[in-house]
Amino acid sequence: MYKSDALLMPPNSPIIGNRLGIQTFWQQLITAGIKVVSLKTDSLDACGNTAIETGHYELTIPKAGGGTTTDYGKYIVVWKRQGKSWKLTRDIWNTNMAAGG
Repeated sequence: MYKSDALLMPPNSPIIGNRLGIQTFWQQLITAGIKVVSLKTDSLDACGNTAIETGHYELTIPKAGGGTTTDYGKYIVVWKRQGKSWKLTRDIWNTNMAAGG
């Protein structure tokens, strides 16, 4: 899904700039027990071989003491055409939730 030179920019973390690092990041979230991820595209603007998608997300994750918590936020991804397919080249998101809450 990601180009070989893609950058993943998760909240409260350094930039992850290689395929293995991106794969490891997502695998750790899956292993941690992400329950639900919902993405809603608000806009998609394309020009030539580049497309910019903006939207919002809802993410349900397990709490350390049991139960779950839901995070709401927004994202921007930049897509690049690679041959006949589209690949993510930049992926950034952040929460709408107050810090510590």
